[in-house]
Amino acid sequence: MLQFIDTRLKWVENNQSEGVFSEKVLLTWVKYRQCHVQDKEAGGLLMGRFAQDTQSMLVDDLTTPMFFDKRKRRMFYRSKSHNRELKKYWKNTQGYGGLLGLWHTHPENIPTPSSMDITDLKNQIMASKYVTNRLIYIIVGITHIGVWTGYKNGKVQFIGHIAVDNKIDHHDYNFNQHIEKRL
Repeated sequence: MLQFIDTRLKWVENNQSEGVFSEKVLLTWVKYRQCHVQDKEAGGLLMGRFAQDTQSMLVDDLTTPMFFDKRKRRMFYRSKSHNRELKKYWKNTQGYGGLLGLWHTHPENIPTPSSMDITDLKNQIMASKYVTNRLIYIIVGITHIGVWTGYKNGKVQFIGHIAVDNKIDHHDYNFNQHIEKRL
C-alpha cells in the first residue's frame, strides 16, 4: 500500500513493515522522468536509515546519474561512483545510514520491471551490504511511480503505483495538488 502524507510518500509491506520517502527523493524522481523522446534513463541508489525494532525505513537521500554511468533511452547502468557516494553518506550519518534500495526511470506511463530489472535487483540483493533484509526497488514512469520490494530469498513483491501529474514543474512542485492520495 502507498499513502501520501504531507510532502512524503509512505508505504506498508505485508501489513507490518513500513517506510517513508522524503520530499527531496520525490522531487528528484519527478525531475528525471522521461517525458520527452530525447530523455535518457536515469537512476541511482536509495539511502537512508533502518529501524531494526520496527523494520521501518526512512529513505531521505539518493544518488543521481553520474559521469561514468551508461544511459540510453531504454537502459541505465550504475557505475561504481554510486558506491563512493554511499560510503560518504554512511560516514556523514556516523554509520546509521546505508543502502535501502535502487531506483531508475522508464519511458512508459505506468512502469513495470523488465526481466533485466528483476535480475539487477536480485544481483544487488546478493552482492551488496545493506542495513535491512530487503531492498526497495523504484521505477519512475512518466505518469506513475512504481514501488517493489526485493527480499534475500529472491522474492519480489509489488507494493503499488502512485500517480504523478505530467504537467508539473519540478522547481515549483506542490505534492498536495499533484499526487493522488489513493490508488
